[in-house]
Amino acid sequence: MADVCKAYYFHIRALRHVRQSLPDHVARIITCSIVGSRLDYCNSLFVGMTDCNFKKLQRVQNTLARLVLRPGKFEHSTHALIKLHWLPVKQRVLYKQALITFNVLHHNTRTYLCDLLTIHNL
Repeated sequence: MADVCKAYYFHIRALRHVRQSLPDHVARIITCSIVGSRLDYCNSLFVGMTDCNFKKLQRVQNTLARLVLRPGKFEHSTHALIKLHWLPVKQRVLYKQALITFNVLHHNTRTYLCDLLTIHNL
């Protein structure tokens, strides 16, 4: 997890250097692409991860949100996540996993994935 966070912070530092010269909408697009490509990459590996590792990834996401919106010094990062319409990392991982499962069950797109699922009736 340390290497993953290290890679995130590398991109954050690079963005921080040019942030002053970027308009707000461009900064949002860039950070959404970082979040979209990096945090969503291999989401299925994050399912069942420890809370300690989720906190590390959440700090990365909070740092990105604060970099984009430039809130006040004492403003909580939750408000920045809400303004950007981003789910917290743990909920994001669960949402993406549920979405993939739903699509496999209802759209029969990938047969190899459908074979891996077992349906439990309550």
